[in-house]
Amino acid sequence: MHFILILFFLIPSFLISQDNLGGSSSGEVLQSLKYSDERFKLKYNPRTDVLTDGNIFKNENLKGFIFTKITHHNLLSGKFRKLVNKFFTNSVFEVNKKKWKKGDGYLSDYIYIEYESKYINAESSSDFISIWNFKDHQLNTIMSLRVVNKKYDVLLKELVNRDLGFKKFYNIKEQKNE
Repeated sequence: MHFILILFFLIPSFLISQDNLGGSSSGEVLQSLKYSDERFKLKYNPRTDVLTDGNIFKNENLKGFIFTKITHHNLLSGKFRKLVNKFFTNSVFEVNKKKWKKGDGYLSDYIYIEYESKYINAESSSDFISIWNFKDHQLNTIMSLRVVNKKYDVLLKELVNRDLGFKKFYNIKEQKNE
């Protein structure tokens, strides 16, 4: 018992003496530390490369989109699916909420999307590339994109604005001025 009490008295005094031997206080050490966010700087400018050009909204009977394959560089596929569903919440289109299986079949009123995103360089987790493949019910590629450093919502907004326009996407009717 005496041994334990002696340790409790000696350890704090030993730690205090070690701190004062160096000649610098902890305040000076904290001031000399510098944070470097070099790891988060993007080396590549955000851009979209169109590999196969087409209009995914050209089908007038289009009901929605089904993500058949999702591979994301830092999100689980279920979380990514929820984020995409949130993007389409007020639109006229549907998006699958659950994982799609081949047994579900291919319907002609939907566009099937394969999405894959990964880091360009595994050592620096800042730059990423994502590949979007849009296919019809016969699995013919309508459009294919390679996107660098653009999040999913930025790309989807660009596609909607380019091919359809937000008024049709959200079914906004213009008010008639009398």
